[in-house]
Amino acid sequence: MESLWQMVSPFGSMKDEAKTRIDNAAAELNALSHDLWSHPENPYNEVHAHDLLTTFLENDGFEVERNFILPTAFRATYGYDGGRAVAVMAEYDALPNIGHASGHNLVAESAIGVALGVKAALESMEQKVQKGKIIVFGCPSNAGAGKQKLINAGVFFGISASLMVSPFNKNILKPRQEALEKVRYKFHGLSANASLAPWDGRNALDAAVQCYSSIAAMRKHLRPSIKVHGVFVNGGNHPGVVPDQTELLFHIEASTTAELQPAVKKCEDCAIGAASATQCTVEIEYGSYFAELKTNSHLSLLYKKHCNELGLKFLKEEQNLPVGIATDMGNVSFVTPSIHVLYDINTAALNNTKEFALAAGAPEAQKATLLQAKALALTAIDLLQPGGSKLIDSINKEFQKLTPPSEVVGQIPMNQPADTPYGNKGTLPREAVSANLQNGPPVETPEPAREAMPDDVGSSTDWNKAADLDDKGSKAAEGNVTTDNISEGKPAGEGSNDQAAEQKEVPTVTVN
Repeated sequence: MESLWQMVSPFGSMKDEAKTRIDNAAAELNALSHDLWSHPENPYNEVHAHDLLTTFLENDGFEVERNFILPTAFRATYGYDGGRAVAVMAEYDALPNIGHASGHNLVAESAIGVALGVKAALESMEQKVQKGKIIVFGCPSNAGAGKQKLINAGVFFGISASLMVSPFNKNILKPRQEALEKVRYKFHGLSANASLAPWDGRNALDAAVQCYSSIAAMRKHLRPSIKVHGVFVNGGNHPGVVPDQTELLFHIEASTTAELQPAVKKCEDCAIGAASATQCTVEIEYGSYFAELKTNSHLSLLYKKHCNELGLKFLKEEQNLPVGIATDMGNVSFVTPSIHVLYDINTAALNNTKEFALAAGAPEAQKATLLQAKALALTAIDLLQPGGSKLIDSINKEFQKLTPPSEVVGQIPMNQPADTPYGNKGTLPREAVSANLQNGPPVETPEPAREAMPDDVGSSTDWNKAADLDDKGSKAAEGNVTTDNISEGKPAGEGSNDQAAEQKEVPTVTVN
């Protein structure tokens, strides 16, 4: 594989221009990062970050599309027609009450640095050979899988490669990042006076407790690579009132999508069983979905080569480690060849902690971030320059092997097996996807049955305004009913308050 680098001509002057531009912009990039760090914004509410970054790129000569697909997303492009296009991801959302504990201010800084470096390199080319584009995607809400929204809109068609780095407490060249699904279980019962007439009620808290206990018992029999974590979001309002509404939030993780889906189904069965046992109903919302990261080895080695030249050496034990962190960059890696490298910012703290938030804003993080910007810029230049077609062919060949048709994110509903109408029969053929990544326009594909929901990102009102979330299909799961009853929405079970129960609107299991 090392012989691949002989396919790429040196283009030393272009690369020197890129490195010089990034060095000269170091103070501006640091100021951008510090501004973001000082103004943390929750996912899908990154108004200040959106305006700050788009204004900076516009002033530097990029063609910027503000409010691109999503209110706080953007696309910034520089380059020339007739060549390839390379994308770099900028993230800038923070975590509620803890700030930039994921270091997304540094992710944005590195992406802007890459764009500046590649732009300078393209400008230095002879006019007759000026081809290729660098694109910055401003991606809101990694926590809410914002990139999946962009995927669904088809924005990655025509992209030759997607690049991204994120800060961490060590250098990891090819992090093993897991598939994850966020699921909410909302139980609906019947309110009653807990002291005087509890028999008139149906206890939604009992249903939630039963669901939690069932999942806890079931997960002991799951493989070690599958992790299930849940919390009570709503347990009722007062001990003297039989709770009629409760809610659980679960994160279900696995090494791969194929391994994840059976675990999701088992948890769903636990929720439906708990509702049946307590004569309640359950509403199940499938929300933000993160596919496992598919690192492209050819891209990774090209990036590693440039890191070595810049003085960053990856130890053997740092090259392929599990990190237990899901990312929507995994979704992107299913539709375009991708790398997502984790880099050390000189801290022992773990992501999503107050200590890591402090490290992300510290001056010590700047040197490593600028080095990453240079390494990604040099990687992009190798991909864009004339004569790199053999390298692109090798990258694409690997990409096609790594991404089976039934797992193309955005082409099929995430929870559908391959033999369903939305499985293999409904997916875009691998060859067609590959062709569109290189040249063609977007191809119409089935609308995914699941959309990202506002997990931990503020109110549902804010989300609906930001992402135009539409209701999809629904089904009802009730106590003491058959599968046929569920689809017909029949009342649940017998009891002293059956008439009231029959008049009560039947909650549904909503799949978003």
